[in-house]
Amino acid sequence: MWPTPSCRSPSPSPSSGVTKGLVSTNNPESFFSPSVIAPAAAGSFTAPGDTSCPRFSGTITSTALGTNPINSDLHNVDQFDLVTFGIVVENVGTGLRGAFDTIITDTLPISFHVPAGGLNLCVTNGAGTPIAYTGFITSGLEFTDPAPIVGALTAFTTTGTNLALITFDMQADPLLPATVFTNTTAITNVAGVEGGPNHITTTTPGRTDNALLYNWPLPQKSLISTEIVHSQNQNNQVVIGEVLTYQVDIRVPEGIVENLSAVDVLDTGLAFVGPRRLPKQQPPLDHPRSHAHRAGGGAERLGYHLYLRHGDQHRQHQPAV
Repeated sequence: MWPTPSCRSPSPSPSSGVTKGLVSTNNPESFFSPSVIAPAAAGSFTAPGDTSCPRFSGTITSTALGTNPINSDLHNVDQFDLVTFGIVVENVGTGLRGAFDTIITDTLPISFHVPAGGLNLCVTNGAGTPIAYTGFITSGLEFTDPAPIVGALTAFTTTGTNLALITFDMQADPLLPATVFTNTTAITNVAGVEGGPNHITTTTPGRTDNALLYNWPLPQKSLISTEIVHSQNQNNQVVIGEVLTYQVDIRVPEGIVENLSAVDVLDTGLAFVGPRRLPKQQPPLDHPRSHAHRAGGGAERLGYHLYLRHGDQHRQHQPAV
Protein backbone atom coordinates (compact mmCIF):
# COMPACT_ATOMS: atom_id res chain seq x y z
CA MET A 1 0.00 0.00 0.00
CA TRP A 2 1.27 3.47 -0.93
CA PRO A 3 1.84 5.77 2.08
CA THR A 4 -0.72 8.53 2.57
CA PRO A 5 0.28 12.11 1.75
CA SER A 6 0.52 12.97 5.44
CA CYS A 7 3.27 10.35 5.78
CA ARG A 8 5.52 11.91 3.12
CA SER A 9 7.32 15.20 2.68
CA PRO A 10 6.16 17.47 -0.16
CA SER A 11 8.29 17.21 -3.29
CA PRO A 12 8.47 19.53 -6.30
CA SER A 13 8.88 16.41 -8.47
CA PRO A 14 6.00 14.03 -9.26
CA SER A 15 5.67 11.44 -6.53
CA SER A 16 3.36 8.66 -7.63
CA GLY A 17 2.21 5.42 -6.06
CA VAL A 18 -0.41 2.76 -6.75
CA THR A 19 -2.92 0.71 -4.78
CA LYS A 20 -5.17 -2.04 -6.05
CA GLY A 21 -8.22 -3.83 -4.70
CA LEU A 22 -11.46 -5.58 -5.52
CA VAL A 23 -14.46 -3.25 -5.58
CA SER A 24 -17.39 -5.37 -6.81
CA THR A 25 -18.56 -8.93 -7.47
CA ASN A 26 -21.74 -10.72 -8.58
CA ASN A 27 -21.34 -13.45 -5.94
CA PRO A 28 -23.41 -12.64 -2.81
CA GLU A 29 -21.45 -15.25 -0.80
CA SER A 30 -18.13 -13.50 -1.37
CA PHE A 31 -16.78 -11.00 1.14
CA PHE A 32 -14.15 -8.28 1.08
CA SER A 33 -11.20 -7.87 3.43
CA PRO A 34 -11.02 -5.12 4.58
CA SER A 35 -14.79 -4.88 4.40
CA VAL A 36 -14.67 -1.16 3.60
CA ILE A 37 -13.57 -1.22 -0.03
CA ALA A 38 -13.37 2.53 -0.69
CA PRO A 39 -13.94 5.95 0.88
CA ALA A 40 -17.58 6.66 1.73
CA ALA A 41 -17.51 9.73 -0.52
CA ALA A 42 -16.97 7.44 -3.51
CA GLY A 43 -20.44 5.98 -3.10
CA SER A 44 -21.04 2.40 -4.20
CA PHE A 45 -19.34 0.76 -7.16
CA THR A 46 -21.57 -0.67 -9.85
CA ALA A 47 -21.85 -4.42 -10.44
CA PRO A 48 -19.55 -6.25 -12.87
CA GLY A 49 -20.82 -5.96 -16.41
CA ASP A 50 -21.85 -2.33 -16.09
CA THR A 51 -20.53 -0.34 -19.04
CA SER A 52 -20.87 3.11 -17.46
CA CYS A 53 -17.77 5.20 -16.73
CA PRO A 54 -17.03 6.05 -13.99
CA ARG A 55 -18.15 2.99 -12.03
CA PHE A 56 -18.47 5.03 -8.83
CA SER A 57 -20.52 8.02 -7.76
CA GLY A 58 -19.15 10.96 -5.83
CA THR A 59 -15.52 12.05 -5.50
CA ILE A 60 -12.41 10.13 -4.41
CA THR A 61 -9.59 12.21 -2.91
CA SER A 62 -6.15 11.52 -1.49
CA THR A 63 -7.35 12.59 1.94
CA ALA A 64 -10.22 10.08 1.89
CA LEU A 65 -7.98 7.31 0.54
CA GLY A 66 -5.65 7.88 3.48
CA THR A 67 -8.40 6.54 5.75
CA ASN A 68 -10.10 4.02 3.46
CA PRO A 69 -7.86 3.00 0.56
CA ILE A 70 -9.03 0.93 -2.39
CA ASN A 71 -7.03 -2.08 -1.28
CA SER A 72 -9.44 -4.95 -0.43
CA ASP A 73 -8.98 -8.63 -1.23
CA LEU A 74 -11.91 -10.92 -2.08
CA HIS A 75 -12.80 -14.25 -0.43
CA ASN A 76 -15.15 -17.07 -1.48
CA VAL A 77 -14.51 -16.70 -5.19
CA ASP A 78 -16.16 -19.42 -7.29
CA GLN A 79 -15.94 -20.51 -10.89
CA PHE A 80 -17.66 -18.20 -13.41
CA ASP A 81 -17.80 -15.34 -10.85
CA LEU A 82 -17.54 -11.81 -12.21
CA VAL A 83 -15.35 -9.35 -10.31
CA THR A 84 -14.35 -5.72 -10.71
CA PHE A 85 -10.84 -4.51 -9.91
CA GLY A 86 -10.00 -0.95 -8.90
CA ILE A 87 -6.54 0.61 -9.35
CA VAL A 88 -5.62 4.01 -7.90
CA VAL A 89 -2.60 5.89 -9.27
CA GLU A 90 -1.90 8.89 -7.07
CA ASN A 91 0.41 11.88 -7.46
CA VAL A 92 1.29 13.66 -4.22
CA GLY A 93 4.09 15.75 -5.73
CA THR A 94 3.75 19.54 -5.59
CA GLY A 95 5.18 20.41 -9.00
CA LEU A 96 2.68 22.84 -10.54
CA ARG A 97 2.53 21.05 -13.88
CA GLY A 98 1.71 17.63 -12.37
CA ALA A 99 2.85 14.17 -13.44
CA PHE A 100 3.66 13.38 -17.09
CA ASP A 101 4.11 10.20 -19.14
CA THR A 102 2.51 8.05 -16.44
CA ILE A 103 2.47 4.37 -17.43
CA ILE A 104 1.10 1.40 -15.49
CA THR A 105 1.12 -2.31 -16.21
CA ASP A 106 -1.10 -5.01 -14.74
CA THR A 107 -0.43 -8.73 -14.46
CA LEU A 108 -3.84 -10.35 -14.72
CA PRO A 109 -4.46 -13.31 -12.39
CA ILE A 110 -4.22 -16.82 -13.80
CA SER A 111 -7.51 -18.74 -14.14
CA PHE A 112 -9.35 -15.49 -14.91
CA HIS A 113 -10.38 -14.19 -18.33
CA VAL A 114 -12.10 -11.23 -19.98
CA PRO A 115 -15.87 -11.75 -19.67
CA ALA A 116 -18.09 -12.18 -22.72
CA GLY A 117 -19.50 -8.71 -22.01
CA GLY A 118 -16.04 -7.17 -22.25
CA LEU A 119 -13.36 -5.79 -19.95
CA ASN A 120 -15.32 -2.56 -19.35
CA LEU A 121 -12.06 -0.69 -18.86
CA CYS A 122 -12.63 2.78 -17.43
CA VAL A 123 -10.04 5.46 -16.57
CA THR A 124 -11.08 8.64 -14.74
CA ASN A 125 -9.68 10.98 -12.16
CA GLY A 126 -11.04 11.05 -8.61
CA ALA A 127 -13.74 13.50 -9.60
CA GLY A 128 -15.06 11.09 -12.24
CA THR A 129 -13.74 12.99 -15.27
CA PRO A 130 -12.46 10.62 -17.99
CA ILE A 131 -8.70 10.48 -18.58
CA ALA A 132 -7.61 9.69 -22.12
CA TYR A 133 -5.07 6.89 -22.51
CA THR A 134 -3.17 4.79 -25.00
CA GLY A 135 -2.04 1.18 -24.85
CA PHE A 136 -3.42 -1.65 -22.73
CA ILE A 137 -3.06 -2.54 -19.07
CA THR A 138 -1.14 -5.79 -19.63
CA SER A 139 1.47 -4.24 -21.93
CA GLY A 140 1.47 -0.70 -20.57
CA LEU A 141 -1.34 1.84 -20.29
CA GLU A 142 -0.20 5.47 -20.56
CA PHE A 143 -2.29 8.44 -19.46
CA THR A 144 -2.47 11.07 -22.21
CA ASP A 145 -1.15 14.41 -21.01
CA PRO A 146 -3.59 17.22 -22.00
CA ALA A 147 -0.82 19.56 -23.17
CA PRO A 148 2.99 19.65 -23.35
CA ILE A 149 3.04 21.67 -20.12
CA VAL A 150 0.09 19.97 -18.38
CA GLY A 151 0.38 16.48 -16.89
CA ALA A 152 -2.51 13.99 -16.85
CA LEU A 153 -2.36 13.98 -13.03
CA THR A 154 -2.30 17.39 -11.36
CA ALA A 155 -0.13 18.33 -8.41
CA PHE A 156 -1.41 17.19 -5.03
CA THR A 157 -4.87 18.58 -4.31
CA THR A 158 -7.97 17.72 -2.33
CA THR A 159 -10.24 17.71 -5.40
CA GLY A 160 -9.26 14.26 -6.70
CA THR A 161 -7.65 15.48 -9.94
CA ASN A 162 -4.22 14.34 -8.75
CA LEU A 163 -5.20 10.69 -8.98
CA ALA A 164 -6.50 8.25 -11.56
CA LEU A 165 -8.94 5.42 -10.88
CA ILE A 166 -8.91 2.48 -13.27
CA THR A 167 -11.67 -0.15 -13.13
CA PHE A 168 -12.13 -3.29 -15.20
CA ASP A 169 -13.98 -6.62 -15.05
CA MET A 170 -12.68 -10.19 -15.05
CA GLN A 171 -14.38 -13.59 -14.85
CA ALA A 172 -13.20 -16.75 -13.09
CA ASP A 173 -12.54 -19.78 -15.28
CA PRO A 174 -14.51 -23.02 -15.06
CA LEU A 175 -12.78 -25.69 -12.92
CA LEU A 176 -11.22 -22.93 -10.85
CA PRO A 177 -8.48 -24.46 -8.66
CA ALA A 178 -8.60 -23.98 -4.89
CA THR A 179 -5.82 -21.47 -4.27
CA VAL A 180 -5.02 -17.78 -3.85
CA PHE A 181 -4.85 -15.71 -7.04
CA THR A 182 -2.59 -12.67 -7.16
CA ASN A 183 -3.18 -9.66 -9.39
CA THR A 184 -0.26 -7.20 -9.49
CA THR A 185 -0.17 -3.62 -10.75
CA ALA A 186 2.98 -1.54 -11.20
CA ILE A 187 3.86 2.01 -12.19
CA THR A 188 6.68 1.82 -14.72
CA ASN A 189 7.08 5.47 -15.73
CA VAL A 190 6.43 8.96 -14.33
CA ALA A 191 8.15 12.15 -15.47
CA GLY A 192 8.22 15.76 -14.28
CA VAL A 193 7.94 17.18 -17.81
CA GLU A 194 6.77 15.84 -21.14
CA GLY A 195 9.38 13.35 -22.32
CA GLY A 196 11.48 13.92 -19.20
CA PRO A 197 13.49 11.43 -17.11
CA ASN A 198 11.62 8.55 -15.49
CA HIS A 199 11.26 9.06 -11.71
CA ILE A 200 10.32 5.40 -11.11
CA THR A 201 12.93 2.82 -10.22
CA THR A 202 12.65 -0.75 -8.98
CA THR A 203 13.15 0.53 -5.44
CA THR A 204 10.55 3.33 -5.56
CA PRO A 205 8.20 2.94 -2.56
CA GLY A 206 4.63 2.18 -3.55
CA ARG A 207 5.58 1.30 -7.12
CA THR A 208 3.57 -1.95 -7.04
CA ASP A 209 0.57 -3.39 -5.22
CA ASN A 210 -1.32 -6.70 -5.20
CA ALA A 211 -4.97 -7.67 -5.02
CA LEU A 212 -5.74 -11.22 -3.85
CA LEU A 213 -8.67 -13.50 -4.63
CA TYR A 214 -9.21 -16.49 -2.35
CA ASN A 215 -10.82 -19.69 -3.54
CA TRP A 216 -10.46 -22.34 -0.86
CA PRO A 217 -12.69 -24.24 1.59
CA LEU A 218 -13.86 -22.27 4.62
CA PRO A 219 -14.85 -24.12 7.82
CA GLN A 220 -17.39 -22.90 10.34
CA LYS A 221 -17.98 -24.58 13.70
CA SER A 222 -21.03 -24.08 15.89
CA LEU A 223 -22.44 -25.54 19.10
CA ILE A 224 -25.73 -27.27 18.22
CA SER A 225 -26.92 -28.47 21.61
CA THR A 226 -25.99 -29.81 25.04
CA GLU A 227 -27.41 -32.89 26.71
CA ILE A 228 -28.85 -31.34 29.89
CA VAL A 229 -30.84 -28.14 29.60
CA HIS A 230 -32.87 -26.58 32.42
CA SER A 231 -33.08 -23.34 34.36
CA GLN A 232 -29.83 -24.04 36.24
CA ASN A 233 -27.90 -25.38 33.23
CA GLN A 234 -28.54 -23.48 30.00
CA ASN A 235 -27.72 -24.71 26.50
CA ASN A 236 -24.38 -22.88 26.63
CA GLN A 237 -23.44 -24.41 30.02
CA VAL A 238 -22.22 -27.92 30.80
CA VAL A 239 -21.63 -30.14 33.81
CA ILE A 240 -19.21 -33.03 34.20
CA GLY A 241 -20.18 -35.94 31.95
CA GLU A 242 -22.59 -33.93 29.81
CA VAL A 243 -22.48 -34.48 26.05
CA LEU A 244 -22.10 -31.51 23.70
CA THR A 245 -22.97 -31.64 20.00
CA TYR A 246 -20.97 -29.51 17.60
CA GLN A 247 -21.46 -29.07 13.88
CA VAL A 248 -18.66 -28.27 11.46
CA ASP A 249 -19.67 -26.95 8.05
CA ILE A 250 -17.05 -26.68 5.34
CA ARG A 251 -17.86 -24.55 2.34
CA VAL A 252 -16.29 -26.28 -0.66
CA PRO A 253 -15.96 -23.92 -3.61
CA GLU A 254 -16.99 -24.85 -7.10
CA GLY A 255 -14.22 -26.06 -9.35
CA ILE A 256 -11.48 -28.48 -8.32
CA VAL A 257 -10.69 -29.25 -4.68
CA GLU A 258 -8.18 -31.96 -3.84
CA ASN A 259 -6.92 -33.46 -0.58
CA LEU A 260 -9.40 -31.63 1.62
CA SER A 261 -8.67 -32.08 5.33
CA ALA A 262 -10.60 -30.84 8.35
CA VAL A 263 -8.87 -30.74 11.75
CA ASP A 264 -10.86 -29.98 14.91
CA VAL A 265 -8.97 -29.36 18.16
CA LEU A 266 -11.21 -29.93 21.18
CA ASP A 267 -11.17 -27.64 24.19
CA THR A 268 -9.35 -28.75 27.34
CA GLY A 269 -11.55 -31.02 29.41
CA LEU A 270 -13.51 -32.42 26.46
CA ALA A 271 -13.21 -35.97 25.13
CA PHE A 272 -14.37 -37.20 21.75
CA VAL A 273 -17.48 -39.41 21.95
CA GLY A 274 -18.22 -40.05 18.29
CA PRO A 275 -19.69 -38.53 15.13
CA ARG A 276 -23.41 -38.23 14.70
CA ARG A 277 -25.26 -39.10 11.51
CA LEU A 278 -26.58 -36.06 9.69
CA PRO A 279 -29.47 -36.46 7.26
CA LYS A 280 -29.09 -36.13 3.48
CA GLN A 281 -25.33 -35.76 3.51
CA GLN A 282 -23.00 -37.60 1.20
CA PRO A 283 -20.64 -39.08 0.25
CA PRO A 284 -19.92 -41.07 3.46
CA LEU A 285 -16.54 -41.41 5.08
CA ASP A 286 -15.30 -44.88 5.92
CA HIS A 287 -16.46 -44.50 9.53
CA PRO A 288 -19.96 -46.06 9.67
CA ARG A 289 -21.41 -42.99 11.37
CA SER A 290 -19.41 -40.22 9.71
CA HIS A 291 -20.55 -38.16 6.75
CA ALA A 292 -19.14 -35.27 4.74
CA HIS A 293 -21.29 -32.83 2.84
CA ARG A 294 -20.31 -31.44 -0.56
CA ALA A 295 -21.32 -27.81 -0.92
CA GLY A 296 -21.67 -26.21 -4.33
CA GLY A 297 -21.71 -27.72 -7.77
CA GLY A 298 -19.18 -28.00 -10.51
CA ALA A 299 -16.58 -30.63 -11.24
CA GLU A 300 -14.95 -31.76 -8.00
CA ARG A 301 -12.22 -34.22 -7.21
CA LEU A 302 -12.40 -34.52 -3.44
CA GLY A 303 -10.25 -36.48 -1.02
CA TYR A 304 -11.92 -36.42 2.39
CA HIS A 305 -9.99 -36.47 5.63
CA LEU A 306 -11.64 -36.31 9.03
CA TYR A 307 -9.35 -35.60 11.97
CA LEU A 308 -10.82 -35.86 15.46
CA ARG A 309 -8.15 -34.39 17.68
CA HIS A 310 -7.91 -34.30 21.47
CA GLY A 311 -4.66 -33.05 22.92
CA ASP A 312 -1.84 -34.87 21.14
CA GLN A 313 -4.05 -37.80 20.11
CA HIS A 314 -6.16 -37.94 16.98
CA ARG A 315 -8.13 -40.40 14.94
CA GLN A 316 -8.05 -40.16 11.18
CA HIS A 317 -10.42 -41.48 8.53
CA GLN A 318 -8.97 -41.24 5.04
CA PRO A 319 -11.03 -43.13 2.47
CA ALA A 320 -9.99 -43.63 -1.10
CA VAL A 321 -12.05 -41.67 -3.59
